[in-house]
Amino acid sequence: MKKGLKFGYGVLALAVGLALPTTVWANSLDDSKAEEVLKAATEVENEVVESQATEAEATVSEPEVEAPKEEAKVEEKTEEVVPPAEEKAVLKAEQAPTVTANATPLATAKPNVKVEVNAATTPGYFVTVENETSVTFKSKPDVSSIGNKSVVIVATDGVTTEEITVPYVVTDTQKPTIEVWDTENIVGLNEPDWYAEDFVSVDDNSDDYEVFFANGRETLDTSKVGTFNTVIVARDAAGNEASVTLTYEVVDFDSEFDEYYDYEAPTIDKAKSNASVVYGKTRPNTLVAAISETSDMPVGYVFADDNGQFELHLKNALKNGETVYIMSMDLFTGESSDIAEYTYSGEKVMVNQVSKNNQTPVKTATKVASTTEKDPEVSALPKTGDSPGAEGLVAIGALATLLATVYLRKRS
Repeated sequence: MKKGLKFGYGVLALAVGLALPTTVWANSLDDSKAEEVLKAATEVENEVVESQATEAEATVSEPEVEAPKEEAKVEEKTEEVVPPAEEKAVLKAEQAPTVTANATPLATAKPNVKVEVNAATTPGYFVTVENETSVTFKSKPDVSSIGNKSVVIVATDGVTTEEITVPYVVTDTQKPTIEVWDTENIVGLNEPDWYAEDFVSVDDNSDDYEVFFANGRETLDTSKVGTFNTVIVARDAAGNEASVTLTYEVVDFDSEFDEYYDYEAPTIDKAKSNASVVYGKTRPNTLVAAISETSDMPVGYVFADDNGQFELHLKNALKNGETVYIMSMDLFTGESSDIAEYTYSGEKVMVNQVSKNNQTPVKTATKVASTTEKDPEVSALPKTGDSPGAEGLVAIGALATLLATVYLRKRS
């Protein structure tokens, strides 16, 4: 191509070189000769121009100008071919209304959700909610026991509704609370069946716990007299523990009761006593009281005289085989007696046999208790004798309480 261009430029230069002197020279010729010379120069010039045009066309028609077309063809050949099955899946996904390039979910599940056992929850605890979106439980979450769970949250903005499944873990990190029922805990020597739960109250959020002695014993150790400490533990299903120390006293009630008594129990005159009146003797000028075997309330009280003799009228006549317990108290010293028992039984009285001359038959009679006994009102108490004053009224209550507490506890 370069050789052609050089050749054309040379011809053009030759033509111009010929034309310029020819024109000058032609002006010196006559008109007919000059016209022929100019015509010949013009023909040469036209041939040079045509030769240049031919060279230019040859240059434009070279293969380099076709390169863009070949690149276009290569791009068409490298276009990705989608298999029919994948093409269907792509079309189906494009047709689904919920898939949008810029779509924002109404709510998203929170990560690592933990809920305390039996704790109250709301849907917002499980998801992060966008503006103007309401959320509800599809079904309430289970928080009654520890472990891995899941819950479905329904989110809606009034137009679109979504369901979000949220995994969560129910945990229990709270210790039970434990307290001792009473500050004074007195038990009898060798008494069985005292369990840990008998001494404490326990509260736990899981309501699933056990209470036991820390020393491994099933029941309280009551084998020795004295004051002792033991630890009681409350443990829930998650292993959380709380403990409390129990202080308790073991007493030998049989020997302890002996310490309540300052002098001997009243002596009962069983031969003279009946269903309504109990006769007997105790320390002089002491207050005598009685309770029944079925109640801790006094059923009669009276003062002994200067010789210690008393006549105790009962509030209600005793039935055959019924028992009362009698005790006395010295109001001056505060000392009290041991306890006496009186059990009524229907008595038979033999009438003395009379001589045969009197023809008096021998009879057996049953002694019947009188039902006309006096109601032992405090204001009418004899000294087997006199009625007590205000001090005596207080003593009656104290003696009745002591009598009931000591004897009934001894019986148990």
